[in-house]
Amino acid sequence: MRAQVRRGIPKAWELAAGGWRDLVPRQVPEPWQAAPTVGPVS
Repeated sequence: MRAQVRRGIPKAWELAAGGWRDLVPRQVPEPWQAAPTVGPVS
């Protein structure tokens, strides 16, 4: 367990320094564009 923590520390520092942004999608789709329309379409 100690070895696993030791190996994970550099990755934790990398994520804390801003590397977490690489895990987030760059362009998030607008939720209402994919939603079906409700009611009659004019």
